[in-house]
Amino acid sequence: GDPEVIALDNGCVCCSLRDDLIAQCNLLASRDGRPLDGIVVEGSGIAEPLPIAIGFVNHELQKAAERKYVGKTLVKSAPPSSKIDTLVTVVDSERFLSDYKSCIAIGESKQLVKFEGASDTDTRKVVKLLVDQVECANVIVLNKSALVSSHQLDELKVILSSLNEGATQIMANYGKVELSQIIATGAFSNDMVTRQRFGSARAGAFQST
Repeated sequence: GDPEVIALDNGCVCCSLRDDLIAQCNLLASRDGRPLDGIVVEGSGIAEPLPIAIGFVNHELQKAAERKYVGKTLVKSAPPSSKIDTLVTVVDSERFLSDYKSCIAIGESKQLVKFEGASDTDTRKVVKLLVDQVECANVIVLNKSALVSSHQLDELKVILSSLNEGATQIMANYGKVELSQIIATGAFSNDMVTRQRFGSARAGAFQST
């Protein structure tokens, strides 16, 4: 049948709606009936993937540490029904290079305000958002790759590799990729969050000096 779509409105899945997102995913994954093949969580173009990943990892670690009594025996709690399998970032090949070299804030981008629901008071830098989205990805889809020259595509690949050398890069147009390349890859691991958090803290320390 058609896939079920659940929208979480009036908030941000990176922060205020993160717990709701995790709860909904666990609820969907634990329902009786035919097992799910997977759950696709699609953030907006201004979403930060790392806080979402941290929420899932922390929830899994919390469940692993929980104990409860069954009769007189203290046993571990059941693991969460859902966990992250793959983090995918879709890059707009036509815009990335210009946005990456810009210094404008998200709220100053008419495209992000109009099409991604960004606030015109959002002071985060567009380039910082792009870096955050690329650095934590397991798979990077270079969409609209046919709209750029081979030189631009090579430059884009080099930049993405410098930001995240471990990610798989996939060329695409119209967002068409093989599902096996982005679903059930097993590419995500919890220690990626730890490394990314350390890297972000270290980068922040360098920037503040």
